[in-house]
Amino acid sequence: MKNLNSGREIRDVSFNLKKGEILGFAGLVGAGRTEVARAIFGADPIDSGEIYIMGKVANIKQPSDAVKNDLGYLSEDRKRYGLCLGLDIKNNVAMTIVEDLTTSIGWIKDNLIADISGNIVNQLSIRTPSLEQTAKNLSGGNQQKVVVGKWLAKDADILIFDEPTRGIDVGAKQEIYTLLNELAQKGKSIIMISSELPEILRMSHRVVVMCEGRITGELDYTEATQESIMQLATMRNGKKPLQ
Repeated sequence: MKNLNSGREIRDVSFNLKKGEILGFAGLVGAGRTEVARAIFGADPIDSGEIYIMGKVANIKQPSDAVKNDLGYLSEDRKRYGLCLGLDIKNNVAMTIVEDLTTSIGWIKDNLIADISGNIVNQLSIRTPSLEQTAKNLSGGNQQKVVVGKWLAKDADILIFDEPTRGIDVGAKQEIYTLLNELAQKGKSIIMISSELPEILRMSHRVVVMCEGRITGELDYTEATQESIMQLATMRNGKKPLQ
């Protein structure tokens, strides 16, 4: 990402994401982390700046363009932006690959959808009585797994996780952490936005810190601490806060 500007919130944001890396985004509420993610994914307009994927400019104007570039986004509001709560598990999982599961005359390949979604349910240990269970009747942790599952079905190379463990229990959190590490080990590139500093410190290879729509610093995992992150997260107008 080079020199991203979007609306009044994001100003001159540049960073890079490496293959097989978990890049943590830290900052206080209102720092602009989610706005950066939404702009990259095409959910919000970009006023200026360029996105490069594998060295080539990616023309992302809307979420469908992002999907075509193998980029997935897991919103912090999974019920509003991540799921169709009235649909069952198998159709939620199939949303990102529906074109691949449709015949030339428009028929949906129901058996293939069931096979793919069944594999995802097993892989992520989604607790459900059946693939026909509607998403709204799942627990928060299992809903989050379904959102993850649709991007696993797409096999996206770049994944943005915005508050991936918000509103889920301790057991489900550990499962999400394990999954993130497994995805990185398989070569997926991950941006993880989190308001929980212990989560950022535990999971990130590098940490980008934002304040008031700007990046105020970047820390390697060897130098990242709660104190160093908070110092950067409170650098208003690029200046250190008064002691």
